[in-house]
Amino acid sequence: MSSTTSTPVPSLASSPSHQKIMSTYKFIFSGHEKNTSHSILTALRETYPDYHVTRTDFGSCDVIAYANAGHAEALLIDAINSEREYIPASPMSMLDFIDDPDSDYDSDDTAEKNSRHRDGDKLRDKVSFGLYAYKWNNMSFMVYTHKFAKRFEGPTKKLYVLAPRSMGMSSDGLYSVPTDQLLRVVGRWQATLHDEIYVFDDGMWAKSKELWRSVQGSSWADVILDPRTKDALVEDVHGFFTSRDLYEEFSVPWKRGVILHGLPGNGKTLSIKALMCTLYTSSMTAQDNEEDSFKHDDGEDNSSNGAKPRRHVPSLYVKSLQTCQGPQYAVRIIFSKARKMAPCMLIFEDLDSLVTEKVRSYFLNEVDGLESNNGILMVGSTNHLGALDPAIANRPSRFDRKYHFALPQKAERVAYAKYWRAKLERNGKVDFPEKVCDVVASWTSGFSFAYLKELFITALLTVARGGPCPGEEEDKEQPDGEGSDSSEKNFIVVGESGKITPIPEKVAVEDKSSEKDQKTVEDAAKQPGAKKESVVKMPEMVIPDELDDNVLLKVLRHQVRALLREMDNSKTASKGKKKKGEDYEDDEDNAEVQMMRQLLIRQAQAEAEACNDC
Repeated sequence: MSSTTSTPVPSLASSPSHQKIMSTYKFIFSGHEKNTSHSILTALRETYPDYHVTRTDFGSCDVIAYANAGHAEALLIDAINSEREYIPASPMSMLDFIDDPDSDYDSDDTAEKNSRHRDGDKLRDKVSFGLYAYKWNNMSFMVYTHKFAKRFEGPTKKLYVLAPRSMGMSSDGLYSVPTDQLLRVVGRWQATLHDEIYVFDDGMWAKSKELWRSVQGSSWADVILDPRTKDALVEDVHGFFTSRDLYEEFSVPWKRGVILHGLPGNGKTLSIKALMCTLYTSSMTAQDNEEDSFKHDDGEDNSSNGAKPRRHVPSLYVKSLQTCQGPQYAVRIIFSKARKMAPCMLIFEDLDSLVTEKVRSYFLNEVDGLESNNGILMVGSTNHLGALDPAIANRPSRFDRKYHFALPQKAERVAYAKYWRAKLERNGKVDFPEKVCDVVASWTSGFSFAYLKELFITALLTVARGGPCPGEEEDKEQPDGEGSDSSEKNFIVVGESGKITPIPEKVAVEDKSSEKDQKTVEDAAKQPGAKKESVVKMPEMVIPDELDDNVLLKVLRHQVRALLREMDNSKTASKGKKKKGEDYEDDEDNAEVQMMRQLLIRQAQAEAEACNDC
């Protein structure tokens, strides 16, 4: 059991040897020494001649974290530059405490609340230089921790483990046997993920329980995609990790890369979360010819207990390449870690913003250079496939396959509506007939999954709260802006510039095939600023007679119209380098709405170009 309290141990904290070390630390950080780590190590060896001093790194052998996990005891004795830090609980675990913040922790009537409170918020010490009394496996050590930063470099964290020489030394007298035993066990434990995901940020890898929690519960049932795309992606990724022997049989390097691309809000991030969760929970059977020893979460080797060894497939998530040493250094550290953790999934979300022209060559050298990347599956995502360098996007053996996350067609929109309907099967507040799914799907051509999610959340909350149910006329006449009437915005004129201008209903037409209606269109095109324009009608949203009294459907219609007025399916995509002639398809359903969506895309591109010109 670990402890971070600063209860003094007089025989250690006030000893002349320890006081000398503290004075040395102060002297070094007064600017008298350059190599601080070496100076601390030398001072410790001179001050404690009866102890063997082993210097190690937090990144590989964090004995304090090992103690905090309950596997050893670490008692903070003394510290310089320490800070007592408050770590708040999650909002849900703090609700009861907020109701009564002055409650007595030891009172019986708040025992249940306080158990949640203790499990939530906590206090911890941030120690720059400190001494711990350390106990493990019935052996006692002293551990000094040292955290500092070098100019133009990131933070450095060192540990100094002191063990009495009388406890045992190696035959050559260079190493402490008990210290090496401790570091080996801690290293094995630290190399294993314990409900965590590795995240690279600020130039270093760190384990994140928060990200792990955020992906738990993610499953392919929550991902509404074309079944062929989903099945191919799942088979591609999971098949890679279970086919090492086949790769070796055909003398093919056991590495792979896939790119998920398409407009934002169509399931790329959700698919990555589903991959991370399913790879972690399903685990992978080790091949008989595995050289690496598969370990369970406790760090112990279980390969000799008769059962076939299994392991989770870890995920490594790259958040940023920004470091004090530059992005080239970050790329090297990222792939070095991935090789150590292989087999693993290495994730580059928003790949186009990470791998810029400045780091392109370094990235490609790591991907297909001299060092082996066996067991590494790279997953990159991008909203702008055209913005990626062709050497990355169009070169198999780097990123072998590309999966397009297109705007959902009607079948996917129906499936997504049924997904929400299934969530509410036991909810008595909302009447959600199955026929609503098909009706809403016919209204929402051009909607991304993100817009569909917003549509259903807003509508369902409105109904659940007993909000107003807009009628047909009220819905059409809802103001779209100050001093404007939305009925005039049911029809849109689009010029060559891409600018969208509302025109009165009297000049709009529904059937452009007749000669009379064509004349009306031509008249509309003669309005000021409307050169070579076309007219697009907002979709008709007729509620079937059998659903005429359904409150949810009326609210959904109201929200669809509101979203159509403001939606822009490619505002973000237009910032990328879209190839000429590249369309984001939805080749079915309401043709007028499809035209409107394409015109909105043109408007967004024109606005982006105007901003760039500014």
